[in-house]
Amino acid sequence: MTGPLDPARYDALIERLLDLQRRDPPLHPLSASFEALNAVLAFLYPDPRLFESEATKPLGRLLLALADRSRGAKPKLFFDAPDRMGSGGPPSYTSAAILRAIINVSFSILRKAGVSQQEASGWLASRLKRSGIKQPSGRAIDARTIVRWRGELGGKSLKGSDEEFMKFVTGVPRSLLEAYPNLQSSDAPLTPQEAKTAAEEFIKLLRIAGF
Repeated sequence: MTGPLDPARYDALIERLLDLQRRDPPLHPLSASFEALNAVLAFLYPDPRLFESEATKPLGRLLLALADRSRGAKPKLFFDAPDRMGSGGPPSYTSAAILRAIINVSFSILRKAGVSQQEASGWLASRLKRSGIKQPSGRAIDARTIVRWRGELGGKSLKGSDEEFMKFVTGVPRSLLEAYPNLQSSDAPLTPQEAKTAAEEFIKLLRIAGF
């Protein structure tokens, strides 16, 4: 999105924000804030000037923190230190689940394109490291972790990551398709290079989101 503002996309953004105000019953303020910020980011993502400079990274980090807080977690962005006093168990459906789901999707894309498990996990781990993407705990995401996460799908997977994985598998959100046309679904299988290009786009998304 460069040059003149697209009136249709802008009107869609305004309508989406107005719709949040029309909800009956009204959304919880935290949920409303998350939805509004998500709408704004979806509008901004297609602009390469913001994407390449990572100018929206602070907004992405805030979006993830809002999502985590709405699930009962206490993200570091809002809280200085973790506090599990009186907790009813570990929070679920947090940004850690989203991170794992997107990496699982990226790994699956590579494997379906014919890339070996060793090459796919090693390549993906190196790209994540180069982009500075780590687990919310600060731990690196190495090749063994990537293979383990994929093997835990449908079983021992982090709660919420299976559901997030299926969201990406069954249909990448329209806003992402607008931002990354090369992720459009096709009946033809991807080549290894095309799969790596698609995986790179997901890695860029993770980086901008603040991981």
